[in-house]
Amino acid sequence: MTLAKLGGVMLSLGMAAASMACGNGDRAFVGYTFFEDPGFAPELLVLEFSDGRQGRRLTGGDFGDRTGTRWDTREFQTQTTGELVASFWLVQGADTLSSGELRIDLRPDWRWNISFFREAADPSATCFGCVGAAAYELASVLKTVPADSLWLVWGGNSISDPAVF
Repeated sequence: MTLAKLGGVMLSLGMAAASMACGNGDRAFVGYTFFEDPGFAPELLVLEFSDGRQGRRLTGGDFGDRTGTRWDTREFQTQTTGELVASFWLVQGADTLSSGELRIDLRPDWRWNISFFREAADPSATCFGCVGAAAYELASVLKTVPADSLWLVWGGNSISDPAVF
């Protein structure tokens, strides 16, 4: 992972923590980040997620907040217990280039961020605040090197008492 991308993940978690530090235990949120590379853009992504109460569908156009090669969605309020289920597809025309599902336990007073990367190795290895990572098969048309995978990295922070990274 490049230092710029690592800084982007840490910035995501820090901004998420600072943006609502006065929250309380009956609130929880999730946001998504997509790290763009040549030929690997948020327009490829279709994302459906549900907290057991409400489901949503996002596409690349929902990643509207851009900083360099980093694209963010707005934050979405979630249940404070249960499970967040996020299903995703990278689609180009009629071809599905990658797909998968991620499940995260929800918690009160918590803000999650889930980031999408194209990388050859686990991008969370040097990330502060990241609690998990998973690799998904990536079609060869999207690979820049044979080892590339679609990586999802997730982390979070307390809303009312955020750790500062």
